[in-house]
Amino acid sequence: MRNSRQPKNGGGGILPEDFGEVFEVWPENFRTYLIFRRFESQWNWVSGLGGAARVGLNMSALPVFINRMQLTDDEYEQLLDDLLMMEVEAIRAMNEKV
Repeated sequence: MRNSRQPKNGGGGILPEDFGEVFEVWPENFRTYLIFRRFESQWNWVSGLGGAARVGLNMSALPVFINRMQLTDDEYEQLLDDLLMMEVEAIRAMNEKV
């Protein structure tokens, strides 16, 4: 039995397909992507008789994290907008698979 972190090929060399879909992150989105990944364990869930679904990120620690980055007001607003857009699209993609 293979765990989810173990390569599909049994460890005989790591191949790109061992890690699912490969995608490119544009340079102007890389900072946002890294922050989004840092918060990937912070999903809020709702559950009921029909199952469970992600409904949004718990971003309570986000202001503290972003404030340490010493961004201008415009950079801060852009980063927040970008994160919210990523959150919405991630929710849509993850809940389609359910």
